[in-house]
Amino acid sequence: PFGDLAGVGVAFKVATALLGEVPVESLDLVAIGTIADLVSLTDENRSMVKIGLEMMKQTERIGLQMLANEAKVDLSDVSEETIGFTIAPRLNAIGRLGDASPGVHLLSTFDDEEASELAVFITQKNVERQGIVKKITAEALAMAETKLDDSLLILASSGWHEGVLGIVASQVVSKTGKPTIVLGLDEATNIVKGSGRSIESVDLFQTLSLVKDDLISFGGHHMAAGLSFSYELLPQIHTKLEKHLSELGIG
Repeated sequence: PFGDLAGVGVAFKVATALLGEVPVESLDLVAIGTIADLVSLTDENRSMVKIGLEMMKQTERIGLQMLANEAKVDLSDVSEETIGFTIAPRLNAIGRLGDASPGVHLLSTFDDEEASELAVFITQKNVERQGIVKKITAEALAMAETKLDDSLLILASSGWHEGVLGIVASQVVSKTGKPTIVLGLDEATNIVKGSGRSIESVDLFQTLSLVKDDLISFGGHHMAAGLSFSYELLPQIHTKLEKHLSELGIG
């Protein structure tokens, strides 16, 4: 009945159905994924995150403890800010730059040595990710400066690493106050693919639904979305979205 579950929340519901009971021991992971996915912390999400955070304060997950140590945070005082700004970015970094499997191994291992090695590896990957984000964000903000009359910023370039474009979009939104879509162009296929981040007054998923026939794929929710489409359609897609936002009085 609750429609704003993150992917991890859906997985948790499926696990509950398959097991015939609630796997309470997994709620710490549900909390991490729910906060990381930027869904609203209301209703069931709020309940699961609240319980999960309390579990993390006395966690027996060796990997989570090791990652917190590497990040120099105290899990006994963990909050949604700790997850959103410290734990989740590190876990996300490995999947953004390549294979996300080390994150799974980190959070499920019972081996101290393996957990320590994985925590160090993941922290190094996060530093690498930060460097890539810094470079692309500078380029995207320079591009945004030329488009500040637009209600919705659509920024596209070849050579931008697809895995970090959501983070870049978030940083552009924070600087400009405008919903932003950041796209990487594959010159071989002429397809752009990337992520968007929004503001409270613009439901990004609903807005993109207006042009879904022009898109190869898209999905998301109010504040965040992923999409791909043919680069040659960018002008007409942007025009349609600008017209919609203008009708809503957003500019």
